[in-house]
Amino acid sequence: MMAMVLSAASHIVLSGWLHWQSSLLVGLSTFLTYSVDNLFDWQKDRQHYQAEQGAIRRYHKLSYFLVAVCVVGIVLLILQSQAALKLALLTLATLVVFATARFSAYRSLNHNKPETVRGFITNRLFITSIWTFVCVFLPLWYSQTQLDLRAWHIFGYFWLLIFPFAVLWKLEKSEAGLRQALLATRLELVMQAFCLSAGLLVLIDTLLGIFPALTLVHLIPPATSFLLLRWILQGQRISRQRISLYLGAMLAGSLASIFLHLVF
Repeated sequence: MMAMVLSAASHIVLSGWLHWQSSLLVGLSTFLTYSVDNLFDWQKDRQHYQAEQGAIRRYHKLSYFLVAVCVVGIVLLILQSQAALKLALLTLATLVVFATARFSAYRSLNHNKPETVRGFITNRLFITSIWTFVCVFLPLWYSQTQLDLRAWHIFGYFWLLIFPFAVLWKLEKSEAGLRQALLATRLELVMQAFCLSAGLLVLIDTLLGIFPALTLVHLIPPATSFLLLRWILQGQRISRQRISLYLGAMLAGSLASIFLHLVF
């Protein structure tokens, strides 16, 4: 859901029109990847969700059907693309699914080996870069929209906001020792600085005329994310419910942007 909305907001800001096929492709691909990842990781993660295991198992049964639907949808969308793009997207999809299954299985086999702070941060930097790249550039590539410097500005904006979310999402189900080690570093301050930097980037781009004043609506996610980040990490009370509010702040700004660009 988040990836689909972010990609739609990115494309409509750059092109002025909504290309639903590419946004749907991003959404289906993201859901497929994380569904497969969650299924492979369940044996390792189940200890963190003792009270919710019944509901999660029922959802996993539904996930098998949803994964199949996603595969069909992705294939149909790829078949509608240009010939050169078909091969590239199919290759990318195969590599993503294979890497997800391979590394998830590897993590399950090595669950006794503790994850390091450096390894955690490196993984989150990688995940953030991959999904920001997909959200911003895949819709442009799919719709054959011209790529310019503004796309890199949007890439930077979303990257700065997605990184804290990626950290929180993983931190919530990390081992207590690793969580404490991460929170003992300056990572919290870095994430807050990223939120503020995203807002500053919006202001600078508007003042320089790179984007119209309408895009000031994108100040909503950085401002609310900064405040929510401080609240979520206060007293290390990290929960999936609180993280969902952070996600909601990002979605609210992107949906507002899509609505305003469609209306005006």
